[in-house]
Amino acid sequence: METKSAAWISLKYLLSSVGDERKSQLETFLSSDMLKRLEETPLATANPFEQKKSLEERLSQIHYTWHIPFLSPLSKHDKVYIIAALNPRASEPLSHFFKMENSNITLTTFAKTFAEEILFQKVISDEENYLPIEYLPENPLNLLLDLSKEVLISLIDYLGLYDLSTEIKQLVQVSKIKLLQEMLSQTQMKFLREIKAQKDLFSTTPLGLEKWDGDLDQLKKVLHHRGLNRLAKALYGATPALVWHITRHLDTGRAKVFQKLCRDINNEKAQDALVDQVIHLTTFLKNPKGA
Repeated sequence: METKSAAWISLKYLLSSVGDERKSQLETFLSSDMLKRLEETPLATANPFEQKKSLEERLSQIHYTWHIPFLSPLSKHDKVYIIAALNPRASEPLSHFFKMENSNITLTTFAKTFAEEILFQKVISDEENYLPIEYLPENPLNLLLDLSKEVLISLIDYLGLYDLSTEIKQLVQVSKIKLLQEMLSQTQMKFLREIKAQKDLFSTTPLGLEKWDGDLDQLKKVLHHRGLNRLAKALYGATPALVWHITRHLDTGRAKVFQKLCRDINNEKAQDALVDQVIHLTTFLKNPKGA
């Protein structure tokens, strides 16, 4: 359960903004248990009293697959109108999933807001770990929240290259090296060359490139899974609310795998190294030419 509730985070932010003298006066109205709870509550990174994101913006950060369980039992008529409230990046794949033609329905402002509210509340219902982004405490991996879904998927693919870099240095079969060069983009090759000289503190089971049969599609899947594993391990220990937001950027299938992989590796140096890899890679992807 997310123990740092929105109410406590709001109170802490409010007290931090009124000055030390006024803060001390207000704290006299709180019990010792409440003061302890307040001390344990992290300070929000943004002003929680300012609603910076609309429902439309919040929904745009949620992968369309998270809406399927709610929409599935509805009638076709209801699906059409509710899906029409979403932007095309979600409405088009949902229409395709439910085998419906894309609707040209234009909802009134009231109807659109009503449908958005239903969709959003269904996504966060029974989610004890949910907090709006503006309530999240500081964390070096909060920068992931600014990434689009496409860039986040790309980041996972690039993280998998760390696993590849540890073995490609020992690979002597020229034919397989050429296959790898064909599989990777120029930017990926640039990144791979950069990290080959680095020592990876996070040890994983070998890929077994020497025995690899040359199946590029299978290797891509393996590397993507390895990257997802690194991201999940890097986020272990972060507030559950941050993990909630990151997994909602992903489709439900990847999110399910992510949750299984998000475990403690019991190695602080390796954990810090994984966080550094994610931060470095986020910077790299924002400016691959200048990195």
